[in-house]
Amino acid sequence: MAKERYTIEIEDLVSNLLIEYKARNIKDYVTYKEIALYANNIGKSLAEEDIDLVVSMNREKTDRFLQLYSNYFVEVKEESKIQLREGITATDLIDEFRGYLPFNLLLSMIDDNVVTKTIETYKDEENNKNKNF
Repeated sequence: MAKERYTIEIEDLVSNLLIEYKARNIKDYVTYKEIALYANNIGKSLAEEDIDLVVSMNREKTDRFLQLYSNYFVEVKEESKIQLREGITATDLIDEFRGYLPFNLLLSMIDDNVVTKTIETYKDEENNKNKNF
């Protein structure tokens, strides 16, 4: 039997990480570094269930995502982040971006360990970077 495999795109990563941030009252933006860490942590979580994850992300897809969902997000290039537009709620994001995800993938994306590890790793890397200045 073939191994199960999921493919996720930038809109899945950005929207779901922001849903988790909003639920925890953390912030209303994600950096590209956080997106990569989140994808990596989701992949590790799925690998524990013998599921492969393919992350389909590049500049062209990012530009298309930002254009298609410009009513939800805006890119702040000089800060390498994607900002949630004012007035957009976690419920808005859930309604738009969670209905089509495979169940096991969704469980990994909302797993507290995945989200917490993403937050902690990013904070640690930022603290280490700031210590070097």
